[in-house]
Amino acid sequence: MSNHDEDIAPAHRVSQADDARPALFADWKAALGGTNEAVYDAVKAARGRVEKLADPFTPIAEDAPGARDDEQVVFEDDTHMVLLDRFGAGLKMLIVPKRPAMFLTDLSATEQLALERLAGRVVHALQTHATLTQPVQCWVNPPRALSVRQLHVHVQPHCNPPPIELARVLEAVGRELFGPQEVELKFAFNGKADADKARAVFGLDDTVQRVQVNTFYDTPSFFLLNREKMVCRVRREGDTLTLTLKGRSSGDGTLTQKREEEWVLDQEATAEFESGQFDPLVYAQMHPLDGAEAVLPDDMRKLLEGAALANIGSFENRRIKKPFTLRDELGDIEVTLEMDTTTFPGDHVAYELEIEVPDPTIGERVDNIVKDMLREVGVEVFPAASKAKRFFAHLRG
Repeated sequence: MSNHDEDIAPAHRVSQADDARPALFADWKAALGGTNEAVYDAVKAARGRVEKLADPFTPIAEDAPGARDDEQVVFEDDTHMVLLDRFGAGLKMLIVPKRPAMFLTDLSATEQLALERLAGRVVHALQTHATLTQPVQCWVNPPRALSVRQLHVHVQPHCNPPPIELARVLEAVGRELFGPQEVELKFAFNGKADADKARAVFGLDDTVQRVQVNTFYDTPSFFLLNREKMVCRVRREGDTLTLTLKGRSSGDGTLTQKREEEWVLDQEATAEFESGQFDPLVYAQMHPLDGAEAVLPDDMRKLLEGAALANIGSFENRRIKKPFTLRDELGDIEVTLEMDTTTFPGDHVAYELEIEVPDPTIGERVDNIVKDMLREVGVEVFPAASKAKRFFAHLRG
């Protein structure tokens, strides 16, 4: 996406002194004279002109038909997207808030901080995965230089890799920004007979099952997390309790992909869970993830706006898990199979197969292979809604 802005703002150099977060507003303010009065005077003088400019970013954010055909969206979530600047040099990127805003002052202090934090993550990812000749620079142009309406941040790494290296770096940067992802295929069976045939096809031994008890936390009255397609769950398997937070799904139908963050509860938290005193979001915020930044606790707190989470119920799942090699004319694919028998509230029993996919780009291949294998024994499958979705549906009656 070309922003057509002149690169005239002072380019802030990210350093440890900035806690790996570029001071976008402070630099912007300095470029405009260094005082709040100068900032607001500059914004006031430019607003009438800028609000008449074209906005090429919003159609991309809304995924309007054709808007992304020539774009490289490196990362996006509900509030921001990161694009490769097609008209910039090499790996130059643009960070765009999805909420309409023309200037940094149109954002709240919280939104400014979130934008700076994302900019810091983009800079860190580029520093980690690209071969750079100079430090990465990051800035927002002043009001007089803008030629599109929507606010955006420039991120300029000084390198111009060849196409193959460019593709590798973009993939690595996107993977780091998205963080840990749950990518899986879900197939539902019409009943136990079809599930038994599938077990035989894949050599799954139903005498070796893991018993899981899944407990969900949400607001008791309105199920706010569930309504926003987010999940807060504690799973007991043997003596181990695992807290899992899940973001919104980015896929439909059989293949789903969503951000997932997990913590194994320590002894103190386990005791709190047993006594009914456990607060999952407090625990998640106080215990950093290994090797990745946890973002879902803050996302959920913003959504809840002070509402408290409570234990709203559980269901039991019996799982057979096995690594498996799928094959087609393109070669082998290593996956993990999970055959589940789930008992929901009201003694409703469901049978399904979940397949952990190593790469979402091969999801269609895996889907075709599995369906062909099952059709050979007369089994048809259909997409399975998430267990959380079905659990809440049973709670609602």
